[in-house]
Amino acid sequence: MSNGTLCEPGVPNCCFQDFDCSDSLICIDEPVWTFKKNFCQCSLWYGWWGKQCQWWGPTSFFLLFAIVAAVSILTNLLYGNFVALYKLYWTKEKLITHHGKITLILSTFGAYFMLQWRIIELINLASPNEHVTRSATGDGLNQVGGDAKMQKIVVGSRLSVLLLGFFVCQATFNLPLLWLEKAETSGLEYWLPKIRLLQYGFTIIVIIILSAGRIETVAAIALTILAVLGIIVGYIRRRYRTEIQYHKLSAYVNGAMITLMLASVFTLIYTIYFVIGWKRYNPADKISTFVVYNEGMIFSIIGTLVVMYKTTVSLAIFDAPPLQKGKTRFGATAHSYHTEFSSYEEAM
Repeated sequence: MSNGTLCEPGVPNCCFQDFDCSDSLICIDEPVWTFKKNFCQCSLWYGWWGKQCQWWGPTSFFLLFAIVAAVSILTNLLYGNFVALYKLYWTKEKLITHHGKITLILSTFGAYFMLQWRIIELINLASPNEHVTRSATGDGLNQVGGDAKMQKIVVGSRLSVLLLGFFVCQATFNLPLLWLEKAETSGLEYWLPKIRLLQYGFTIIVIIILSAGRIETVAAIALTILAVLGIIVGYIRRRYRTEIQYHKLSAYVNGAMITLMLASVFTLIYTIYFVIGWKRYNPADKISTFVVYNEGMIFSIIGTLVVMYKTTVSLAIFDAPPLQKGKTRFGATAHSYHTEFSSYEEAM
């Protein structure tokens, strides 16, 4: 840092960490996209530019489009989930199994925290002047344990991500349980306690990790356990190929596993970029590939949540009692619930 003053944008060989830079600027150490080193720049994550980071760049507009699209999908999904929960818990007919209800509840929480995370990021995107909070965990491995500039509400954002991951993982564990419960095939009962053990083990591990204050390791643990679950589900499908089909449920379980696999791939690439220092490879005048991988992970998880919704709604249709003229406590016929659940599924 020159002359004991804070560095201005673009001055080479000036900064060594973010707080050597003025205002909302961060320190870029050794990028491959310019000959300059150790200079100050607006956040490459949000894509701002200008001396006060007052203007938006390509990454900013890409983020805006992705966030608005995600908020639109999640709002529609949550509406469908809340209506489905209302119908399932306030009618006399048993429209869905126990595991189906649990899956719907867990995925609803997952969608809520995903929506909360997206709204927080929208606020962050619109608030470049708030990029001044000191954090011991930045957005790269080289900043872990040091001082990095982050948004003021970044803690709330990270908590939303943690809770989102927890509830989506728990709902994912319930899908195979729901699938095996409906299959009623001899031999499958062996796998039910194994999957439940994974579910309980994941919960205990998350509690231990949070108690130790190692929140950054939760994602790695979750991906490992979900990979084990995927292997188990794949083996069950191969071993009981002809016996285990049940309406659309088998296809929906496949859909959930495929979207989660995509999320895992994006997360793996994101993690590699995080470790090697993504800012070195993301020029300010182009859309950040690091942000693209992050949004790919987000939309893969949203796809998983949509699959879970369609799974539980489909089961409500398949498991509903035979059509009859009798009334429910709200005065609607059983046929009306078939029609309503079908309309929700088509809307998604």
